[in-house]
Amino acid sequence: MGHAFHHSGTPPAQVSVCNERELRLSESYVAQMLTRSPAGIANRDARRMAVVLREVGGEGRPVGDGWMACDVPDSWAVFAAGLGVEQPVDESTLEAIVSFYRERGRSPRVEVTPYQHPTLWEGLASRAFSPYKRETMLLHTLDDLPAADPVPGLAFRALDPGNPDDVTAFRASQMTGFFGDPQSPAGMIPITERVARSPRCSLWLLELDGRVVGSGGLEIFEDTAVLFCGCVYVDARRRGLHAAFIRFRLQEAATAGLRYATVASSVGGPTERNALRAGFSVVYTQLGLMQR
Repeated sequence: MGHAFHHSGTPPAQVSVCNERELRLSESYVAQMLTRSPAGIANRDARRMAVVLREVGGEGRPVGDGWMACDVPDSWAVFAAGLGVEQPVDESTLEAIVSFYRERGRSPRVEVTPYQHPTLWEGLASRAFSPYKRETMLLHTLDDLPAADPVPGLAFRALDPGNPDDVTAFRASQMTGFFGDPQSPAGMIPITERVARSPRCSLWLLELDGRVVGSGGLEIFEDTAVLFCGCVYVDARRRGLHAAFIRFRLQEAATAGLRYATVASSVGGPTERNALRAGFSVVYTQLGLMQR
């Protein structure tokens, strides 16, 4: 074998270095493929959701390898997430979830992806959990983004999380965009302000010819940007504003050096349609399960 290396003109030490480099590249490639696989994306987002609940979800506690939150009424943060990603889910963990919510007069809820451990699915099914919502998860890589045509008169105004007026404007815009009324349900006020002040989030108001017509944000988790809360007022829809806002946030994420962007949408909803037009791909469908 030594003769063969000598004959090729490549010293053994150099071949060893080359092989080690190829191995590192191979391992890097495999890791990248795993993070881009549906299971990798799902597990990353399940972990992210547990972090979100811990950071902004109000009252909560760890459960298994995830987190469960029980915020005030009208808040969206009343569910558990991140279970069954790294390990099976045992009976005591499932009983802890049920007890946590029942003791607070709330229906137990858990968010699940198709790739979380089968023991989670089996345990929830045995406790008569059933779906109350379905969401499509979509992915976009951030390499070589196409240039976006600007929409005349449309501007994206970045908000200052330390400015109470900006936080109030964001909350009012979200309520108008999603519910048609700038007055927030009382339970939405604290969590919207926690999200607005999160150091991992960036927020914008959409202004068309100087008038606020929507809002939304971008959250950073590891190497991924998560597009969230994108909304456009009813009287400003069907002008390409939502699609333009998606493209704008993709460019912001790429500029920040991130590798992927994800967005969740109600199945068949406007966010899904606009994300598909912007080049996102559907990765999986996730469920919210509830014990009634």
